[in-house]
Order: sequence, then C-alpha cells, then structure tokens
Amino acid sequence: MKNRSKTDLACERERGAQRREYLLHGCRVCEIKEKQKGECVGYETVHFAPLAASVGDGQQNPTRAVSELLARTAGRLAPDARCVLVACLGNPRITPDSLGPCTARALEVTRHVLLLDPAVFSRFGSSALCAVAPGVLGDTGIEAAELLRGVVREVGAELVVAVDALAASCPDHLGAAVQICDRGLRPGAGAGNRRAAVDAKGLGCPVISLGIPTVIDSGTLICDALVRAGICGVGEALEQHLSSVGHYLVAPADIDVTVSRGAALLARAIGSCFGADRV
Repeated sequence: MKNRSKTDLACERERGAQRREYLLHGCRVCEIKEKQKGECVGYETVHFAPLAASVGDGQQNPTRAVSELLARTAGRLAPDARCVLVACLGNPRITPDSLGPCTARALEVTRHVLLLDPAVFSRFGSSALCAVAPGVLGDTGIEAAELLRGVVREVGAELVVAVDALAASCPDHLGAAVQICDRGLRPGAGAGNRRAAVDAKGLGCPVISLGIPTVIDSGTLICDALVRAGICGVGEALEQHLSSVGHYLVAPADIDVTVSRGAALLARAIGSCFGADRV
C-alpha cells in the first residue's frame, strides 16, 4: 500500500531526521530536527491525553510543558523581545479550523496596558502581548502573511507566535498533541493548500508556530483502519479507488470540545510564557 499520508506533524514523517524523546511535566515530548532547503528546522511535539476526554491524566500538565518549550525557543530566537504578536490563523466559521481565532478570544493581551499605564503593565511580565486574527484568503482576498507583515511593522513586534490547526496522519494524535516549530508555518499545508508562508523571511522577525492536529485525510484514515485490522494485499486497488473518490478531511465528532479546550491550553501557555504566570 502506497503512503497516502498528509500531515503537518514532523513526528509522523518517515524521512531521515534527528529524533529524541523525553518526558516533561508528565508528557512525552518528541524532538525532531530536519534539514529543509539547507536550513535546520526544529520541531517539538508534546503528547498528552486527548483534550476531549472527560477525565484527563492527572500526572500530565501539557500547559506547563508547552509554556516551558515555548519559553526555551523564544529565549533562543528573540531573548529580549519587548513586543510579541500572536497570529491566530484559521477560519472562525469552520470548527476544525477555528483553533487560532478561538485562541485569540481566550488570550489575555497586555500591550494596551503598557501604552495606558506602564506601572500597571509591570505586573504582567516583560513582553507586551498582542494578538490578531487575520482571517482566511477566501474572505479577505489578502494572504494572512501580507496582513501580518503590516501588523508586525505597525506594532513593532520582535517575535511572532503563530497558532493554527494542523492535519495529522494518525488518528491517535487528533486533539492529543501540540507541535512547536522554530521556523513558522505555511497555513493549510497539511490540507493541500498553497498559502504564503508565515515565517521570518516574510515577516521580518522570528516566528514560532504552535498547532494542534484537528483533522485527518479520509484516505489516510481508511488505510490506518485497515492496517490496524491486519488487512493487507489490497494496496493498488485501494489506492486507485481512494484517488478516484476525491480528497476529504475528517474531524472527530467532539471537535468542538477539542478546539475549545485546545485554545484554552494554548492561551494559558502563551500567557504564562510572556505574561503573568497562571499555569
């Protein structure tokens, strides 16, 4: 059976890369370093109990793990960033793609406090935190990267944290992982879209991306189910059939809970990293 995997998660890709795993605040972290176009790109994926589960794992603290890894990456890329812009990507009207806009609503921003009262701002942390949800190209006619470039310039952001929903190739990772990348992202890449990259080259400052997988390709899901059932020998026929029926993205039935809880997790992690410690 040919590999039909469409994924944004580096930990799911099979190509050669440096890989290391360890535990952090009860969560398994998979660290990947890949060579992309001659540049070393680092990924760290925090794995935890599914967000939609009624009862979480009491031994795990994914919010603290994500916040700590984000702080490490930010300290390496922009150690003295005074203004941090959170770019909340996605479509608020499509639940699996609304992680970014939901994070924007849950985030406690502080840049306006600095402008109004620097003495009060000093209680919130060292970085002025602001957020923007640029929408999607189909609604605005403008690439998210183009809008963000103007916002970065206007507010003087020295670091961008981009939040977006991701595609996975393993159903076990849906709503159960956060990927951190030190080179930004290309919105919709896992879903086959060709959007402008949100990265340092385009925005003029370092970009860290945070994402939670919310969808899986239908063909990948079918192949995964067959492999788990021990069914083999239908590779070519299945491949031709899946290719003929088109491309579909599938989300779990409880995706609304996953997105809501995932946005809250990311908002707390970002706030803890750049503002007051509420984890």
